[in-house]
Amino acid sequence: LENAQKQLEQAIAAFIPLQDEPIASAETPMLDLGTYSLHAIADMFTFDMITHLRYDILAPRGSITRQLPRLDEVRLSPATYWLLGGIPKMQTDLAGHLRAPLALRLVGPGGGNFLISASAESITVEPLVSSGRPVAMLTSSTEDFLAWSTTRVPWRSLVAVDGDGDVASDFLDAINLI
Repeated sequence: LENAQKQLEQAIAAFIPLQDEPIASAETPMLDLGTYSLHAIADMFTFDMITHLRYDILAPRGSITRQLPRLDEVRLSPATYWLLGGIPKMQTDLAGHLRAPLALRLVGPGGGNFLISASAESITVEPLVSSGRPVAMLTSSTEDFLAWSTTRVPWRSLVAVDGDGDVASDFLDAINLI
């Protein structure tokens, strides 16, 4: 526990300056993850720690049995931001699996409504506005989004699809964020 606390303190000291301009907007390539603004690195680590702990280390998939409190907005917002930002960047072939725009409603802490659309070979994720014309609405909790978008848990048990199920399924079967 002391080692984890020391690492957390070091990480916070490293991440705080990345939130201030002009460094925050500077772009950096992150291997196969895509290119991101430096301020997103803290979001990436938040996502990584939450997801690995809850879905890889702890039971039932991991070997450690421990109850954790539900995630709050402070933790879910950056993790969700990281994943939403990764949809256009982490899977270069994903646009081929998005035949029409989809709405994504993430409910709970850190949630929101988003439009996922494709043009040519790229995907965009933006806030859903009334002018958006999605063929289906995908509804999930933000906490579940961490699990199904990374294929740790099958999406069919966690996502409600209202609308064109074929278009939604093609996209949801293909998504595998890291």
